[in-house]
Amino acid sequence: MIAYKIKRRREIGHGIIDEFDAKLKKLKFGDRLSLRTALIYDGRLSPSVAADRYFDFIIPASRFFSA
Repeated sequence: MIAYKIKRRREIGHGIIDEFDAKLKKLKFGDRLSLRTALIYDGRLSPSVAADRYFDFIIPASRFFSA
């Protein structure tokens, strides 16, 4: 299963990880389920978000609109 967060802000800071992790902890997953995380963002991504390696996939929204 891939859980994803879509975020659109001028500046996307490290707090996005804490916010997303808190939401995931509220969900109940079975033991047989593999969970991957993804961030789709529009704005300036803080280098610490990528450096933390919390998200398995980090995708800029512009990638969906390019030819």
